[in-house]
Amino acid sequence: MIKLRYADINLTTGEIKDYPVSDKYQELYLGGKSLGARILYDEMPPHTHPLSAEAIIIINTGPLTGTGAPCSSRFSTTIKNVLTGGIGQSNCGGLFGVKLRRAGFDGLIIRGKASSWSYIEILDGEIVIKDASHLVGLNSEETQAQFPESYGKFVIGPAGENLVSFACVV
Repeated sequence: MIKLRYADINLTTGEIKDYPVSDKYQELYLGGKSLGARILYDEMPPHTHPLSAEAIIIINTGPLTGTGAPCSSRFSTTIKNVLTGGIGQSNCGGLFGVKLRRAGFDGLIIRGKASSWSYIEILDGEIVIKDASHLVGLNSEETQAQFPESYGKFVIGPAGENLVSFACVV
């Protein structure tokens, strides 16, 4: 069995480590939405407020992401839903999932709260948390334009910066 590689990124401490996904979970959940929901269940206490530093975001690819199979450029995001308190999931296309996989990761678990505006850069299997103060106030299209076109991008705009409960990532 091919071992999934997930990164566990703690924005509070700056610590970045591997997150082990058991063989059992790989068999039961395959990846994507179901594995994201399981990790959320395991890693986040049930009464955690969705916008607190204790909340987590899970971004993961599926078993076919980046393989060239039809519709294989998909990735999934799993969170605790701000409006309902239940599981919130989004399935997206585009280059981000493919680029994440090509950078050496099947998924990311993002937790904590950075002390200043930050972004995560993933290149060739290396993850670095960088200063994002120059991006504050830009809309999602303007933010994406600040990075090379060859990058996979996963960004927020002013609604996300201001914690609007129905903000989204693009």
